[in-house]
Amino acid sequence: MSEPEQRLARAIGSRLEIARVAALDWVDGPTLGFLEIEGIHGAWYFRLLAEHQQTQDGSDSRLFELSAAAPGVVDELVVKSGEARNPDWTGVWVPRWQFSDAAAKAAADAFVEQAVSSAGAVAFIMRTGDLHRIAEVWRVARPSSAEWAAK
Repeated sequence: MSEPEQRLARAIGSRLEIARVAALDWVDGPTLGFLEIEGIHGAWYFRLLAEHQQTQDGSDSRLFELSAAAPGVVDELVVKSGEARNPDWTGVWVPRWQFSDAAAKAAADAFVEQAVSSAGAVAFIMRTGDLHRIAEVWRVARPSSAEWAAK
């Protein structure tokens, strides 16, 4: 388990808030991209797994897969997008993905492909209604090699 994964595993049950989200797709809210969690050094690739619209309290609830991503990926994505952002920005950001030339777009596309492909295996499932506050986090259970061999 990587160091960010260990830190997040130790923080399960604590109040966790999302510091920054770089959303790469959007359907009634972010469905995939990269995020950073307050107090947990590192970045995470997230992807929508399931959703339940209009729960009893009137909010949506979404489950996301979380995979450890390269530290600094959110900042680098801002640079590659060509959009000026305050270095201390917080919240959800959706890049416009409009470039002055084809080479800049190709470089940004390649960066995203590389960042996604280098993210680790899904390590956690996160439940949230708004991608600001994390309601719950579950660590994904993986049987050991010996357990698989015994089957």
